[in-house]
Amino acid sequence: MQHQRGVRDVVTPSPLLGTRVVELPGTPKRAARSAVMEFRAVPVLVKPPHARSHLPSVTMPVVLVKEVGGPGDGTDVEWWLMTSLLIDTLEHMLLVIDEYVARWLIEVFFRTLKTGCTVEELRLDIPRAAETDVTGRAGHHVNYCRLVAPPTRRPLGGATRRQ
Repeated sequence: MQHQRGVRDVVTPSPLLGTRVVELPGTPKRAARSAVMEFRAVPVLVKPPHARSHLPSVTMPVVLVKEVGGPGDGTDVEWWLMTSLLIDTLEHMLLVIDEYVARWLIEVFFRTLKTGCTVEELRLDIPRAAETDVTGRAGHHVNYCRLVAPPTRRPLGGATRRQ
């Protein structure tokens, strides 16, 4: 019987496609630091779960973004990204990574609306008042996002290609 390889077994030894130094902001769990990131990407055959074995296997591009030489204290960055987007160039791979980074800003936006701005406690039975209140709270959060993550088109752009 042939050994079934997992996603990690396929992607980790794949060719290094590029590297980039990234400034990681401080969080409650890690200090701010400069990090060297490696990029790898490879299409992987994903089989359906056993309970749905009648479904076909699909090929999914997988992108690995991994910090090299991190502090080793549990805060090293390692992202495993599965996508339906084409990743046949370094630029395509960086686009997938950028989309993932942007997702976190959206998550912060909604978390702040729900917790910091208490939008779930609004009385939505008065439409105009609710609209005005939500708009004001959203505007407050947009300003917060500008402080947390200054605008940038390509947070991981400028990666160097490995030959």
